[in-house]
Amino acid sequence: MFSINHRPVIRLPAIYCALACILVLSSAQPGRAGSDGDAEMRARFFKLCDVAAAKVSNSQGKGPFFVDSYAVRALCVAYDLTGNQKYIDACRNWSDRMMKYQDQMTPHGAYYMHYNRKPGETNGDWYVADSSSIGMALLATAVRSEGTEKERLLGSAKEFAELVMANYVKSDGGISDGLWHQSSQAWWCSSGIYGSFLFNLYANTGDERYLDTALRAADWLSHWDLIKRQPFPLSQQGPAMAMYVMECYSAGWPYLNQDSARKGAALAKVNWCLNWMTNQQQQPIKHQVWLAYSAPKLQTRTPQPEKVIVQGHWPISKGWGMKFGGLPFHEYIFSKYLPDGDKWTAEGDAEMQRLTPIVFKGKPEFNQLSAFIMMSYAERLSPGSMYRTSGANGIHSTEIKPAEALNAMERVADWQLLHPDTNSAAGWIQAAGDAGIMALAAISRESKYHEAMLALGDTNKWAIGPHIYNADHQCIGQTWTELYLRYRDPTMLAPLIEKFDSILAHPSDATLDFKQPRSKALEVWSWCDSLFMGPPTWIRLYTATGDARYLDFAVTNWWRTADFLYDTNEHLFFRDSTYFDKREANGKKVFWSRGNGWVMAGLVRVLQFLPMNHPGRPRFEQLFKEMAGRVLSCQQSDGLWHSSLLDPEDYPLEETSGSGFFTYAFAWGVNQGLLERTKFESPVEKAWTALVGCVDADGKLTHVQPVGADPKKFDADSTAPFGVGAFLLAGSEVYKMVALEK
Repeated sequence: MFSINHRPVIRLPAIYCALACILVLSSAQPGRAGSDGDAEMRARFFKLCDVAAAKVSNSQGKGPFFVDSYAVRALCVAYDLTGNQKYIDACRNWSDRMMKYQDQMTPHGAYYMHYNRKPGETNGDWYVADSSSIGMALLATAVRSEGTEKERLLGSAKEFAELVMANYVKSDGGISDGLWHQSSQAWWCSSGIYGSFLFNLYANTGDERYLDTALRAADWLSHWDLIKRQPFPLSQQGPAMAMYVMECYSAGWPYLNQDSARKGAALAKVNWCLNWMTNQQQQPIKHQVWLAYSAPKLQTRTPQPEKVIVQGHWPISKGWGMKFGGLPFHEYIFSKYLPDGDKWTAEGDAEMQRLTPIVFKGKPEFNQLSAFIMMSYAERLSPGSMYRTSGANGIHSTEIKPAEALNAMERVADWQLLHPDTNSAAGWIQAAGDAGIMALAAISRESKYHEAMLALGDTNKWAIGPHIYNADHQCIGQTWTELYLRYRDPTMLAPLIEKFDSILAHPSDATLDFKQPRSKALEVWSWCDSLFMGPPTWIRLYTATGDARYLDFAVTNWWRTADFLYDTNEHLFFRDSTYFDKREANGKKVFWSRGNGWVMAGLVRVLQFLPMNHPGRPRFEQLFKEMAGRVLSCQQSDGLWHSSLLDPEDYPLEETSGSGFFTYAFAWGVNQGLLERTKFESPVEKAWTALVGCVDADGKLTHVQPVGADPKKFDADSTAPFGVGAFLLAGSEVYKMVALEK
């Protein structure tokens, strides 16, 4: 037998060479955290999210609503990452309260800020800037809502937009701060935040008036002197000014970038702000208290006994200094747009590291600093999600990046390799996971995944399971044959050929009735799972050897099983014959999510190696399309599928193994042109995002229903190698889908 280091490698198809080039390029990008992000950063982010969700859900809570609004936007991203309903519920409950207050406010369309003018009052200050922040949170919630709820949220944002456009937009494009007793002139804060709000509202509605007003506000900011004397000058507001001015540029850059003159002026202001941030962030964090500016020169006093941590001239733990938590957000945003993007990622990371001991000193509390740093965490962990939109004009819409998908796959695979399953290495539980490892190995630059599978084969002497007729014991042959196709080592196939030739010489006489003795029923493909375990192995062996007997056996017995278990009305598979007459609590037929996932993934893995000119191919493709359409209709609002396809309410927990197989099948279908991209791409992206959200900080995939045969309730922390296999198979096709689209 050849040693691993001397196994010859066969020439791969051109498409995989192209994908390899894409992988090299995408892997070389600056160190963005990807959709999962660094484990410690994720853990801290979600710890703050839990605190914030409790706070914004409390209708009796204190504090300005504009502070809540930044946390709500970050909670929306937390929901994207995890699918955890409590995060989006908190956002929706808070947004509903904002709309109820808005209905009672004067002037019409104004948001209640939780201070100054109250609902029903006609006197007192009311501010455009603070209300724009509230409007941004409602837009973020709207993007993650549907139907009438989404329309209500968008309607609320439009009412506020119209109020400001009709009354507070100045002729030079600047925005005044509404009913502010101190000034009725255009102001940097209201111009920055309202401009940001309008860029996002345009992206969600396509109303050109919003874009035009936002661009004019940005132009005004680009030509405004930030350091001159004015209400709340730089010398007093410092980090708040940088935070809010940059909001307009961070939200609007894709639009500002389209005109060279406009871009030049905007870029000058962006660079000024970013450099100001860098200078401030390089100042040591001191245990001192500083007075605010009352004159051009800073006045200090002796530190008091109870010390306040400050940075530069603004105490981080109170007032304007708390906005330092949001500055990395803008650095991360512009790391995507500026040539020295890696520099701004590094600056943001360094600042986050310096702020972390302050935020997490003791039990985390909800305050301005934690709310703003949540924004920064959210952008670092899920780039672009803070400006996610649902409109056709949404340049900021969430995008899956090839390198991020690959990163998620490698984290999950690494965790699984460090936690090997205790079941037989040749059994289906491990073998289904190995199928995913092989899919990852085909696109990863890391050699360790192929090496792990080679070591497994060597240790197992390339044998399949002991019960050779049982499809579960044949599944590992998919890995052996794929390794053979790469290394052309005959030792890898010898045991498989021997066993399959024996089956062909002595075929089982068992029927498909699952009520016969179990050992007899398992000699043939009498349960739907077997269509993943057996046929793909047989058809791969045909590809490796050219022996058509293996191909004929796979095709004939596939349709023997499909004709028996496929419900032509529901376009779904029963798990086995014992389920023909069973019903769910809601009276509907029992169709198990993972069982149908096995079938759809099995279809993919048969079609991958079935000759294009095979007379039976159209029938396989038709079955694939029928099932895809039906399964798509069963996708839940959280992006995944639950244990029962037709009774998800009785099994409310999302389930990742069946969901992974469905995502794999959909993405493969899009990549092969069998499924309409316009219909299936968005569900794939939604499912993949939710799957990644079920990966914990260590890389463990959760929400995997344990070994079974039908829908069951289970522990959300449950995992299994076959679930990992489904995740990795899904990721491999999602990676290709987004890479090839580019």
